[in-house]
Amino acid sequence: MSSNFTIQRKRVHCKQTFNAKTTVTRFCGKLRNKRFNATKQRNEKTEAESLGLSVSTVAQQLQFSDQLSLVNFSKHTRALIQASIKAQ
Repeated sequence: MSSNFTIQRKRVHCKQTFNAKTTVTRFCGKLRNKRFNATKQRNEKTEAESLGLSVSTVAQQLQFSDQLSLVNFSKHTRALIQASIKAQ
């Protein structure tokens, strides 16, 4: 069963309205989403460089659990990975 409703949403990037097919849609299309993510990564990189840290330095300073959370594993998967590493 499918529903054919649309929701008026505002774009994250330019604040114009568009018709979204789901309640969690943030962008009007894949290209806009890709551009937003590229800009976000570029800003994070320049922010880290302005603080005098390279991306590799930041990654080395993070604890293993923090690195796993950046990869978007679920809590259960992170626990399994950590348990298997401790067992070795």
